[in-house]
Amino acid sequence: MKPLFITPKCHETILRWSLCTSKEINVLCFGQHRHILKVVRIRNVEKFPRYTASANIAEFRDVVNRNDLGLVAEGHNHHGGPSRPSKGDWSALPVGHIELICCCRSHVVSAWKIQKTWRRTISHGRIQLIIKDHR
Repeated sequence: MKPLFITPKCHETILRWSLCTSKEINVLCFGQHRHILKVVRIRNVEKFPRYTASANIAEFRDVVNRNDLGLVAEGHNHHGGPSRPSKGDWSALPVGHIELICCCRSHVVSAWKIQKTWRRTISHGRIQLIIKDHR
């Protein structure tokens, strides 16, 4: 799988957002050609936001439509869990979707391409995430 690139500023922003709240967050990652150049945080509308994250569809569409760059990936954080998709994440995301997951415990942001099964996602879905300025 081809790597995904993220600017240092975007990477630091995702980490900061993840660590500065006790809730799971939603992040939209915009850019071009597998390069994440801009991140936008949108509200988590879950009743119990500590354990799950869902976005308001109208807000999601509004942010995507107002952006000049294409949507490269989405993301969320795990406060106590690993920096990989949970079974709940896998079941909620479509096959082929790219999701960034920030582990607040280890301060690691990882990228995943959702596969047909959770086990296959864990064994073959990890995408190399390279922190690099876009030039």
